[in-house]
Amino acid sequence: MGYHFIGIGGIGMSSLAKILLIKKFKVKGSDNSSSAVLDTLKKKGAKIFIGHKKENILEDDIVVYSSAITNENEELAFAKEKNIKVLHRSDLLNELIKEQCSLAICGTHGKTTTTSLLTQVLIDANSKPTYSIGGILNATQTNADVGSGKYFVLEADESDGSFLKYAPNYAIITNVEEDHLDYWKSLENLKKGFSDFAKNVKNNFFWCKEDKVLNQLNLKGTSYGFSKDAMLIADNVRLNGFSSSFDVSFKGKVYKDIVLNLAGKHMVLNALAVFGLALEIGIKEEAIRYSLACFRGVKRRMDKIGECNKTCFYDDYAHHPTEIKAVLKALRNAVNEKKILAVFQPHRFTRTKDLLEEFAAAFKDADHVLITDIYSAGESPIENISSKNLVQKIKHPKCSYLPREDFLKIKSIINPLEVVVFLGAGDITKLGRDVFNAYQKKPSKINLGLIFGGKSPEHESSISSSQSIYQNLDRSIYDINVFGITKEGKWQLCSDFSFKEQNEIFPTDVFKKLKDCDVCMPILHGPCGEDGMVQGFLDTLNIAYSGPSYPACSCGMNKAWVKYIALNNGINTAKFIDIPKILWIEKKDEFLKKIETFECPFFIKAAHMGYNIGVERVDDRREILTKMEKVFELDDHLIVEEGVIGQEVHVAVLGNTNIEAAVSKEAMNSGEFDTHEKKYKDEHFQVQIPDSISKEKIKEVQDMAVLLYKLMGSSGMSRIDFFLKDGKYYFSEINPTPGFASNGLYPGMWEKADRKIAFSDLLDRLIILAFHKKRQKANLGL
Repeated sequence: MGYHFIGIGGIGMSSLAKILLIKKFKVKGSDNSSSAVLDTLKKKGAKIFIGHKKENILEDDIVVYSSAITNENEELAFAKEKNIKVLHRSDLLNELIKEQCSLAICGTHGKTTTTSLLTQVLIDANSKPTYSIGGILNATQTNADVGSGKYFVLEADESDGSFLKYAPNYAIITNVEEDHLDYWKSLENLKKGFSDFAKNVKNNFFWCKEDKVLNQLNLKGTSYGFSKDAMLIADNVRLNGFSSSFDVSFKGKVYKDIVLNLAGKHMVLNALAVFGLALEIGIKEEAIRYSLACFRGVKRRMDKIGECNKTCFYDDYAHHPTEIKAVLKALRNAVNEKKILAVFQPHRFTRTKDLLEEFAAAFKDADHVLITDIYSAGESPIENISSKNLVQKIKHPKCSYLPREDFLKIKSIINPLEVVVFLGAGDITKLGRDVFNAYQKKPSKINLGLIFGGKSPEHESSISSSQSIYQNLDRSIYDINVFGITKEGKWQLCSDFSFKEQNEIFPTDVFKKLKDCDVCMPILHGPCGEDGMVQGFLDTLNIAYSGPSYPACSCGMNKAWVKYIALNNGINTAKFIDIPKILWIEKKDEFLKKIETFECPFFIKAAHMGYNIGVERVDDRREILTKMEKVFELDDHLIVEEGVIGQEVHVAVLGNTNIEAAVSKEAMNSGEFDTHEKKYKDEHFQVQIPDSISKEKIKEVQDMAVLLYKLMGSSGMSRIDFFLKDGKYYFSEINPTPGFASNGLYPGMWEKADRKIAFSDLLDRLIILAFHKKRQKANLGL
């Protein structure tokens, strides 16, 4: 006697076959085609048939089938005809779990990940569980095993109502949503099914308070979620790339800083349920913490296929709109402003029909969506239900249909620094790997234009910054063209950052090269470059570029305008007077009377220049007129600013929508804090933060810097400077394009920040932000 599985290669069927093989039962089975799963089963001793034929069945077999197998199946029909014992897979699983303490996980979404997390916790706690999972646990490279411990962890499937056969000792119910209505017929029936399942649980079960349907069922058990009304609570949730951290409150105790090696708030909920159930059955806190922090994931759940030219490829089983939305949101939180290309294979004609409206808003966190042909899973087509219909429903500015036969053409639209995710429950996992392998053979590169020089007095600083950037750009992903602007404003291609004599302002060949660029880095300091003039030109040419857009550049390069923005939003500045040259000529005496109220030393500063150009210190009032005229020779607008003798604090700001600020750094000179005037006499600063600035004061200045950045509508990057005197911050100025020389403050600050960013990675991030800014404008029709 032995067991024969019809469709043995399925993820649920194969898990039961493995358990029986480990228990030394004879196992054989059939499937339509070869697969890695079948190869594994063969190695474990199973006999495998390709194709379903009645000859595969023996009279003393116990035939196991799943709901995917219809009565027309030749093997199933033969077994019933010959009165051979037939078991639905759920009946077999129900028999197996009776031997141990069963821990069942059910719900419309999140079952596999939650089951895997709980299994991993028990393995790491040396509880030696038996488990049956609907996915491959990366840590063990299997979906099932037999342990000598007391627990059996199982995924309880609601799709065909079979989970009602189980009476587990403990359970987790993740959520309930309209799905599998081909079986349940209505949401009310589905709700009753989950309510009945909960009543079958012998001891305690955990249910998600965040789910609106579960809230309607008046369940007993233990509620969990972010809500303060839950019995098991996760709060202080922090999402950090592809990991998360949170605090847990349960039964009057708080567990701080739980780290989870998974991305997304939906994963935090799954981990929270596991944390609570594991505590309930006596697993030690330390073991649970370790497992969640070190969790290696499940295949086809945000499963990284690989990386090539700094583009990452992921594979995920998500096929329901809610799952797709959760996966893309988690991915967006993890990769920030990177471009996300989502490639979706709809699963089943019935599901596509039932959820056509829900799919409409499921892809909003992707930048580009491709929908390929529906994977039928054995279903017959339904009239007017197709991937083309789905594309018409999806509310997304860039969504199109991709025929299956053209799938490999995806590689031609993939670029470095992007993210590609393949979504679906069919065979898209293989198709995605085919695309990755094809892209690896001939990866694309970014055509980058580096623009330096300019008419500004800070021409030489621009050269130093650009040379440093050029040396740190990754040649494996960038083809670099260097565009120089002479002090006379003439554009030319430069191979070694030096200029040659030229008559034309903008030669045709130079212009064509510029137009061919995918993205530009205008590293120009001061007027005629950092002030938005070149940025506006690049916008006109529809070329992506790093740093702020031209309105933010223009505003940032006017020291007076930014000070008014600061004051209007409760941020202190040093006492100042704003003096355009045209008004100075008309009202010189009035301005001089105001200046008389300033205490020496004070500073006369060109409004549109960088921090070390056009700045005059006044210690003797008899020098005022001379120094005013000297600054007016450089700029037609200046400010007179009272000196603030205090610690100089810089904040490096980075981002478009996900804005972060490096921990404020102190420019130091010879081991002493810089006074206001030293800033303008010595560019060679060390990036350092003194112990005298508390974490609270650092957070305060970071928040002020980010607020100013947002108020200006800035993007990409800026450096924002403050002074700290007697515990009070005074805003100084903004640098839209900070220096990038080898001793530059901005890159140095990120290299020494809490979240360290190396120079080359910082440049990549700026390019990512440049492309993101261009996509945002395109979405607005700009």
